[in-house]
Amino acid sequence: MNLTMIIKTVGVLVLTLSLISCKQEVRDHSKAVVDESVKTRTNQEISASGSKLLYQYKKDDNEIILDFVLENDSAKGTLDYRLSGKDRNSGTINGVIKGDLLIADYVFMSEGITSTRQVVFKLVDNTLLEGYGDIVEQDGKVIFKDVNKLQYNPELKLELVSDSFAN
Repeated sequence: MNLTMIIKTVGVLVLTLSLISCKQEVRDHSKAVVDESVKTRTNQEISASGSKLLYQYKKDDNEIILDFVLENDSAKGTLDYRLSGKDRNSGTINGVIKGDLLIADYVFMSEGITSTRQVVFKLVDNTLLEGYGDIVEQDGKVIFKDVNKLQYNPELKLELVSDSFAN
């Protein structure tokens, strides 16, 4: 099962559970609420309209927020790093889904300088884990030498906060 189908399945499960429980789930950072207004749709309708997904990691003074729209095998959105003791990085992602990986270019501002680097997130148990590994600079951006040899930190899980359908 590829990442697109897994994310869509997760969205349907979140919707079903939220409708059954008739409760709204609230997360700490942005008080984001799982969208109760999302109606049950078929996989074909979901593929046609796309999904807007919000993932978040928050622990102590550290936070990572990944907010993107999924259309077929492409993903576009924003990625923010707010890590204790480091400069805040905020930027955009533009990438593709390959199996259980989201591979994207991340264009961001840090210390007043615009930079581009590759980011890779792996879907594991309905969470996203960021990949780390050997890097090289190519055509003005930092990329991984081999995305198939990345390591993933299971302690830094981005949890699904919201799943809705893009308009």
